[in-house]
Amino acid sequence: MDMFVPNEDVAHWEQQLPLLYGSQRLVMLVALAWQFRQRDTNYSLQLADQAETLTARFLRGDIDSRELASLRARLLLVRAEAKWLMAKFTEAEQLAADALHVFLAIDSGNGKKGCCDAHYLLAAIALARGDRALLASELEFATIAALAANDAEREIMVQSFLANQTALSNLTLAQERWGERFRADMQNASPNIAGCIYDFFSITAALSSDFGQAITYGIQAYEHALQTGQIRRAVILTTNIGDAFNSLNDHQAALQWMQIGHDLAMPTNWPGSVGSCQMQLAETMRRLGRLEAARGLLNDTITILAPMSESRVYMMALRYQSDLLLDLGDYQQALQGFRLLQEKADVRDQFDFRIGARRGQAHALSMLGQPADALAIAEQALLLARHS
Repeated sequence: MDMFVPNEDVAHWEQQLPLLYGSQRLVMLVALAWQFRQRDTNYSLQLADQAETLTARFLRGDIDSRELASLRARLLLVRAEAKWLMAKFTEAEQLAADALHVFLAIDSGNGKKGCCDAHYLLAAIALARGDRALLASELEFATIAALAANDAEREIMVQSFLANQTALSNLTLAQERWGERFRADMQNASPNIAGCIYDFFSITAALSSDFGQAITYGIQAYEHALQTGQIRRAVILTTNIGDAFNSLNDHQAALQWMQIGHDLAMPTNWPGSVGSCQMQLAETMRRLGRLEAARGLLNDTITILAPMSESRVYMMALRYQSDLLLDLGDYQQALQGFRLLQEKADVRDQFDFRIGARRGQAHALSMLGQPADALAIAEQALLLARHS
């Protein structure tokens, strides 16, 4: 079962479903539940309920026991991903671990692919919790499972996840390790893989301050994400594209992309996606001088993202809120915000936030009449920037 497939395939499967019975219907229900997990999470869970009801009707011999176990484990992963998207990480982790336990006992290609998907989701949960060590180990296990399954597409997806995270702490290493490899992988790549690779190129371009290229790659990644039902990735990409336009001082174009992301995220009710869009809208409003509107959005965003207080998206919200406080002249609160950001960024080795947190502190300290302290922290930021 593929991780993501094009929209036209899913539409075709839906048309087939009413014509299927018995084990064929069960397999199709599970496949649709899996592919709708981000396209329409509530509908996905309804399909999962139907599939679970159907599994209870099968007697010994009606369906291969390993296949039935694999389908049931896949349904656990559907529910686990739904919990992850809703920022219910403890429940998501338990369901994913339960699914992994089942997949590990299945000595087949489906079992190994299931192990890869479970580890991939556990890595995403670890990322949301800010646990970098667990993130790294889960991605290593996911890679091993993908290779054991001889599944090149899954292996590239896992590598792109790792590459993106590496870029945030060591851009040069990420470019050297994956840049040429991903360019080669783009030859005859599926829409799913193309989207992952364009995402990496967009991130590395933005971190290199090549914002025009970041936008070009980002739009291509966004279109492929929509085409393959990766709604969460699509939402993140809209905010990244908007942020790149902000960096080019084209705030109207940024606002348009933020609105696209907001419209895509709001029906999902996923805290991470909704919060990400709201904070980017707020940042764009700040740059347009609409400070009070930005303040209201950011205060709401911090509340929405509270379950994800160790995540990168929460750090971004902290940075934007602290920048806004500088604009509002509340330098003491801004200083506290940037210090909290520095603490989180240093622990997670997020070099862009490590620099930004120190830059913000220098600004606040200067405005508070502490030039010596401001100069010292500014020199730290400069040193980090030179070694990034």
